[in-house]
Amino acid sequence: MNNMPRLAIVGTNSGCGKTTTVLALESAFLKRGLPVTAFKCGPDYIDGAFHRRVQHINCYNLDSIFLKDNELKDHFIRKATNKFSIIEGVMGMFDGVGSEGRGSSFEIAKKISAPLVLVINANGMSSSVRAIIRGFKQYSKDSISGVIFTNISAMSYPLLEGMLYSRKHKLLWFYTNR
Repeated sequence: MNNMPRLAIVGTNSGCGKTTTVLALESAFLKRGLPVTAFKCGPDYIDGAFHRRVQHINCYNLDSIFLKDNELKDHFIRKATNKFSIIEGVMGMFDGVGSEGRGSSFEIAKKISAPLVLVINANGMSSSVRAIIRGFKQYSKDSISGVIFTNISAMSYPLLEGMLYSRKHKLLWFYTNR
């Protein structure tokens, strides 16, 4: 499973822009002729319908509540063969059932060894994004590989990038315009 290219797009909360970000990434891959497989964490069929309707690709659910660990991995491997997989998270990165976050995007990404890219709606923020990222990185034991800022202006991005760049903690940084 380690040679299967994949990313888990997770968010700080519902409504932060995960679905829009995932659809944009899928579009970028597809326009370049690169095959993509879409996945959605949990039993959510609404967002999966967007992938089918907008991108004309299937979207498969990854649900660690209904599937045992080996079944979850087998399902992922069967559906992801020879394609880049983009896994869309559900709610906030750690949100799931109970205080342990069973079924959370974080839990599922860990079980299929998917790098995490955190989506943050940074509208109206500047330095506060540092605290958000630091908190998510610490709570996930440094599992975040990248950050995508949504709902910011092109002028805000250089400011955010300048504040957050660190030689010690190199992350991928992207943004989407309002």
